[in-house]
Amino acid sequence: MENQNRSTFWYTQAANQNHAEAMADLAFRISAGMGVKTIDEVASTKWYKKASDVGVAMAQFALGWRYAQGIGCQKNEEFAINLYRKAASRGVAGAQYNMAIRYESGKGLPQDSDRALKFYHQAATLEHEDAQYTLGQVYLQGECGVDVDTEEGLKWLMRAARQGYAKAQHALGMIYCGAAELTQVPVDYGKGVDWLRKAASKDHAAAQYQLSLCWRRGLAVDKDEKKADEWLMKAAYHGDETARDDLRAAGTPLDSVAATQQDLSDDLELQGFSKGERVDITDPSYDGGAADVAAQRSKEKRDKKLEKEQKKKEQQEAKAAKAAKEKETLEKGQAEGEGQEEQKADNEKAKKKKETKKKKQANKRCRGGEGGRAR
Repeated sequence: MENQNRSTFWYTQAANQNHAEAMADLAFRISAGMGVKTIDEVASTKWYKKASDVGVAMAQFALGWRYAQGIGCQKNEEFAINLYRKAASRGVAGAQYNMAIRYESGKGLPQDSDRALKFYHQAATLEHEDAQYTLGQVYLQGECGVDVDTEEGLKWLMRAARQGYAKAQHALGMIYCGAAELTQVPVDYGKGVDWLRKAASKDHAAAQYQLSLCWRRGLAVDKDEKKADEWLMKAAYHGDETARDDLRAAGTPLDSVAATQQDLSDDLELQGFSKGERVDITDPSYDGGAADVAAQRSKEKRDKKLEKEQKKKEQQEAKAAKAAKEKETLEKGQAEGEGQEEQKADNEKAKKKKETKKKKQANKRCRGGEGGRAR
């Protein structure tokens, strides 16, 4: 907590001096309650707007979401779309995804399947998990004006699943277990259970329920009623209504299953293999946008690191040039000093020689005068 408080203090100092990235980071911290006494969504929105106005792409995305939801500001779908468009054009995958679902649904924009598909592909190519998962559905079910393409659909689901995306892992589990009615994909309970395990380990309620059925029926695992009941309880705990119905039917009081609060991702939970409602991915303050935040901040850190390294290199070069110049000046001074010493020595030598010559001449004159008087 102390470290968070200290960090927030310095972010505030930098933001007050109009440091662009600091303004966006401060907005995030205020909304997430990091290093602040209370969460203040109005203040968070204010800082996101300041950062957005100076061109921080992730701030434009976050501010767009806040206008779409009315968080810390009046709800304004037009503002939201304009901000999403700006952020999408600058490579923010979350904004591209949100533009895609608007073009697909016609919410706030004219319905346009081609543009929806284009934005889905842009976001998915940037490893946006929701976009990859959605593209999987699109191709498997022939949506957005495309023909059913099982191979393409599985490819995108697999990309999302390999990133650890629980909904895609659950979908693959259902497909390989034969529940998705895709006749082109051979049933393989081994693969299906493996994917269901992965999703269930991330508390995906529907996957936990399906895994309980696998244990109860002995699909790719040995029958085990105890494990089946354990997974059924976990599924009910995490809000799976089918699991809760099964518990009611078995006479198990739901009071024994701790109630859990539904999070934002529940709106997108895959029940069986139905499409479900597609909604905006969430503000970067929450987990839904964490991947985009991480990617953008990773890029910003790399850019800052390169800039810092370049600056350091320039400083080192300037320092080396200064040292070389000082050395040259010193050597020149030493050479001049040595020359002056040599000149001085030559002058002294010439002076002594001249004085010696004068003395000899004087002595000679003296000797000549004395001889004349003697004669």
